[in-house]
Amino acid sequence: IDALDTIHIMGLTDEFYRAKNWVRDSLQVKPNKLVSVFETIIRVVGGLLSAHALSHDQVFIDKALEVTKNLEPALKGVYPASKINLKTGAVATHGWAGNKRVLAEVGSLQIEMWYLSKATNDQKWTTYADSCIEHLKTLRPPTPGLYPTFLNPNGGLGSNHISFGALGDSMYEYLVKMWILYGKPAESKYRSMYLESVDSMINKMLVKSNEGLWYIAEMRGNNLDHKMDHLTCFAPGMLALGAYHKVSPDQKVNDKHLQVAKDVAETCVQFYMRWPISPETVRFSPYMTLGSATNFQRPETVESLFVLYHVTKEEKWRKYGWTIFQKFEKHLKVDNGYASLNHVADTKSKSDKQESFLLAETFKYLYLLFDDNPAISLDSHVFNTEAHPIPVKI
Repeated sequence: IDALDTIHIMGLTDEFYRAKNWVRDSLQVKPNKLVSVFETIIRVVGGLLSAHALSHDQVFIDKALEVTKNLEPALKGVYPASKINLKTGAVATHGWAGNKRVLAEVGSLQIEMWYLSKATNDQKWTTYADSCIEHLKTLRPPTPGLYPTFLNPNGGLGSNHISFGALGDSMYEYLVKMWILYGKPAESKYRSMYLESVDSMINKMLVKSNEGLWYIAEMRGNNLDHKMDHLTCFAPGMLALGAYHKVSPDQKVNDKHLQVAKDVAETCVQFYMRWPISPETVRFSPYMTLGSATNFQRPETVESLFVLYHVTKEEKWRKYGWTIFQKFEKHLKVDNGYASLNHVADTKSKSDKQESFLLAETFKYLYLLFDDNPAISLDSHVFNTEAHPIPVKI
């Protein structure tokens, strides 16, 4: 399901037709096991919605609605539950999160629920998703706009850890994308929250290393943790997208956001240049050093390269993308797909796993990066956090 829209965008008509038949006849929407609400929404529901948007085939919206109805017991309360058994409706939290909710999960269902409501003419889905952001807006974090990665289920702040990487990332991305989907109104909670968050990030978390690399650190209380996830490399694309759509009424602010996007993207490219392929995290102490050494075929850097190329038309972003693609081919490709690495310094340390987002995101963004006349553009669509394109106008 995660690759349905990639197949369609690449013009693989026969494969898409076979996949559609499988969705219609064989997709199990009520497995008797606990699943992540967040991952089910962004991968399964998002994938089905995007397939519907591209093909206009009713089977995809019907299945997306079935899955979302099975998720409905989790879509209650101030914030959604983290896990659910799709057969029984029993909900649970992540064991590692205690009884807390995760910021990225709270703020990464709005795009999907917006399209589902439009396609089914039932506002309840987007009403609930919007309410999660309304609750967030009432919070008063110590630094305006920088929300902690954990939230209390009753709506309060749940930690002092701030991250534009794991646990936080896509909430910030959805703010600007929802503003675009709603028609870019001058008065919008999504716009005001996004601008406040980015302003605080630039002022509090953006750091220049001793070797001239700009990176987005993490915060723990008042202290910076000089660590950057590959996941954080979505941020240049987010900033460039906002600048492209003139999210700020002050053009100087948009220009600043675009410059930060370019600066941080250069650092993300260095993730790939310092080692055979990018590690999961790096640290700056004060120079870039290896953090977590695994590689999971992540898409965030090429996502930002795709956006930056189509915003600036600067050829270097494509050159970087081609270099990264060649590294995937050289170091990750195996007989039946692509493997992750247990350690980027040892390209033989392959694990027997191909992530679904490799086809859903990484290769889709690379394909669109080199498409001179993409059917999916920054004006016509926004991408959910799993790279499923949703049309701005329905």
